[in-house]
Amino acid sequence: MFTHLIPLTKKSENEADKRALTIFQIIRDSVKSILEVPDTDIITVLHKCTVKRTDPYLFTLEKSSGKRIIPDVILSMHTSDKEKLDLNENLLRETLERDWKKFVGEDLAIEIWIDDFRVWGFVGLQI
Repeated sequence: MFTHLIPLTKKSENEADKRALTIFQIIRDSVKSILEVPDTDIITVLHKCTVKRTDPYLFTLEKSSGKRIIPDVILSMHTSDKEKLDLNENLLRETLERDWKKFVGEDLAIEIWIDDFRVWGFVGLQI
């Protein structure tokens, strides 16, 4: 399971960085227990914010609706184990949402993307 934490603002990058160890543990515990992935196959990285600009119309929508619609962080997860993911994707998402709320808080809003990929390879790794 390869997981990218992608902050959409510099502020959310700083907040995610402050909470990174907690976030990494939430992801590791969830993936390990639900998908039964070994520790050596759980890789999580926090990216720097590379967003130059967000469509200002989205901010207008947020203001007019009174609801948050723009996440602070995208949690993008990828696995090659399609069968386990197909059986457990909702449980994984629900567990991540619950634990994020409990340990990180809703002030750092996330959107979760969970996907599978079909082909991968290694060079220079001892897997």
